[in-house]
Amino acid sequence: MKLADMKIGTRLMLAFGIILAMLATISIVGITRIYSLDTSIESMVNDRFPKTVQANNMIDSINSIARHLRNAYIYSGAEQQKSLDAIAPERKIISEMLDKLSATVKSEKGKTILKEVTDARATYVAAQDKFLELLKADKKSEIISLMQGDLRKAQGDYLAATNKLIEFQTAAMEKTGKEAEAAANSAALILEVVSAIAVVLTVLFAWLISRSITRPLTQAVAVADAMAAGDLSKKIDASGKDETSQLLASMKVMQGSVQALVADAAMLSEAAVAGKLATRADASKHKGDFNRVVAGVNGTLDAVIGPLNVAATYVDQISRGAIPAKITDSYNGDFNTIKNNLNVCIDAVNALVADANLLAKAAVEGKLETRADATKHQGDYRKVVEGVNATLDSVIGPLNEGMRVLGALSAGDLTQKINDNYQGTFQKLKEDANLTVDRLSEIVTSIKESTESINVASKEIATGNTDLSSRTEEQASSLEETASSMEELTSTVKQNAENARQANQLAAG
Repeated sequence: MKLADMKIGTRLMLAFGIILAMLATISIVGITRIYSLDTSIESMVNDRFPKTVQANNMIDSINSIARHLRNAYIYSGAEQQKSLDAIAPERKIISEMLDKLSATVKSEKGKTILKEVTDARATYVAAQDKFLELLKADKKSEIISLMQGDLRKAQGDYLAATNKLIEFQTAAMEKTGKEAEAAANSAALILEVVSAIAVVLTVLFAWLISRSITRPLTQAVAVADAMAAGDLSKKIDASGKDETSQLLASMKVMQGSVQALVADAAMLSEAAVAGKLATRADASKHKGDFNRVVAGVNGTLDAVIGPLNVAATYVDQISRGAIPAKITDSYNGDFNTIKNNLNVCIDAVNALVADANLLAKAAVEGKLETRADATKHQGDYRKVVEGVNATLDSVIGPLNEGMRVLGALSAGDLTQKINDNYQGTFQKLKEDANLTVDRLSEIVTSIKESTESINVASKEIATGNTDLSSRTEEQASSLEETASSMEELTSTVKQNAENARQANQLAAG
């Protein structure tokens, strides 16, 4: 059977089966060699090396005993006793090391060397005991002879036997290390050969299987790329029996479904451009999610057109100054936001109209100090209210100043003027009012000067009349002949006096 006739899953299972077989072979070889290395390393770590350490510990204790014996010979008193007391612990250490070695040394050669160590130790201990007896008897000359003779020889034999044991264990450890190295090299070589074979077979099967899969998939990818780019006209060859052929057949069906979906989308788009918002696509011609897409587009148009019509109607009414009632219908999402915004707009316009009516009514009633609360408004509406308030402020100021000056004039105070600076008509009003005050001041001043002149003339006439009356009495006897003339003169004087009195009253006024 050709690979092209197999299912993709069968091909992959075959390839992975071969790879798993090679991996199993590599794993078995590797694990076997690792166990071998583990045994060698365990023997080295837990057997060879500890024995070497134990033998070295014995040599350390042997040398320590030799130093204590020398110090005991050199010193006396407490120092000598201190050195003697230190010998027993060192002997104990040696005994413990020998017990461990006796339990772990298994080879015949090792046992033979260990017996040599034990015998040499017995000889050395006997020489030590003799040294201690001579030291206790204070026989220093014999001690020197012993130290130079039997004691030295026994110590040398003891150390030599122990070093021989160390060398034996070291050689065994080196041998184990070489065996481990050889096993590692052998395992590495086997793993390299098996791995190379596995790589070659894996690459070969991977190439064959991937080639049998990728060739038809390349066609599928080309078709998918064309569809992704919006090209639904590419021809699809769905001949064959494997999964890729089935995939191409499915893609061909999908291509037809997408083409139908695109056709309906284009139809709806053209209708929307033409303003035919009532046009809808037939969702029953589509299946599955494509049906849901078309139905969703239809539903979207339904959901959009209703709120838009309501919004258009309300905006039209607001633009014509006919403020409608707030929208009470329920909407979702952005449409609810549009509804809320329109309601806020209605509230804002109603509030602006209410404040405008308030200010207009107050102006008609003469309540020019009335102002609208600009903080109740936002944005440009607030600017409008603030502008109206500012306009009223700019009007009330000059009017209040004019009322102040007129009030002063009515009270006879001609010293009051409008001192603030204004613009346009208000400045002209200020200038005219101040000019009126100046003219009135000039007229009053002129009247005052005339009144003072009349007052002075009246006083002079009254004085002349008095003098004339006195002279008339003195000359009454001699002026009888002119009585009639004097009566006329008296009448004239009385008229002058009356005129003076009226002048006085006018001057006082």
